[in-house]
Amino acid sequence: MKSLLKLGLVYTYKCNASCASCCFECHPNLTEKMELKDALDYIHQAAASSTFDEIGISGGEALLYEDEVLKILDYASGLGLKTSLTTNGFWGNTQENALYKLELLKEKGLTNLVVSTDEFHQSFIDYDYIENILIANEIVGIPLKIYNLVIRTSSEHPLATKYKQCDWIKGACVPAGRAKHQIPSGNYIYGDYGGRCTYADKLTIMPDNFVYPCCSPGIRLKSMQLGSVSELSIAQLVQAKENAALLNIIIRRGPKWLKEAGEARGCFLQNRQDEYVSICHLCMEIFEDEVFLQQMEPFIKEILAEIDYEKHLKREPVFRDKT
Repeated sequence: MKSLLKLGLVYTYKCNASCASCCFECHPNLTEKMELKDALDYIHQAAASSTFDEIGISGGEALLYEDEVLKILDYASGLGLKTSLTTNGFWGNTQENALYKLELLKEKGLTNLVVSTDEFHQSFIDYDYIENILIANEIVGIPLKIYNLVIRTSSEHPLATKYKQCDWIKGACVPAGRAKHQIPSGNYIYGDYGGRCTYADKLTIMPDNFVYPCCSPGIRLKSMQLGSVSELSIAQLVQAKENAALLNIIIRRGPKWLKEAGEARGCFLQNRQDEYVSICHLCMEIFEDEVFLQQMEPFIKEILAEIDYEKHLKREPVFRDKT
């Protein structure tokens, strides 16, 4: 049985912060956003398809359009879907306001909250706001994750020890979007980038209607587009995802495996390097490299056939001689 997918709605590029780490390069002057009626239609299609079990809302800062987000949460939860919301916590200016907002979000059906807070957000959203949310949520009890983006020079988050009982997620910043231009390459934390991709378990819809197969920092690449919701239904986009050959190789074997398979066939990335922050970083480099993708195109069907054959061999029953 296939695992159910998550439908991600990047509701807006507008944000009240302009973080140096922002992969979408959001800032207060951007106006691109999704129309509420369209978001509700995508959710309706997702629920009707029985392929999705969760709706994720992010941005930008989606809660700049609070009334619309509440309607989305209410509609999605009414269809039996789980919901998640990612926010920078700008609304936690007082404990009273944080409590009010959390109670409202829970009432409308929010099942998971992600608060992004780190040295990049702190220039715009004071840590006191985040602490107000953490204190208020002890009363409201929405399952909450705190996402803390780090680079090599990052210090421990000032709230991490005091609220160590909370679910802290530390993520290494990837050189994408504004980060690629504002954070020196020596400040990234390079690490393990092997293994298969486990992040392509969603469809992500952007404000411009284009759809991507994950929520990676580098997804706004034309080569990663599955299509547009203005032209294709959600069901058709799911099918496009399943038929995307290169994506299937990365899901089943991983970008490092694909890179090495290319090198064995004389195909090399133009931006050759030995270190990557993560699987997502290398995946982004692959999809960004038009020359590598063109060189690999004749081999993709062959590589997929090899993977399918290996899978067949593993499934083949072993008959033992009983004589």
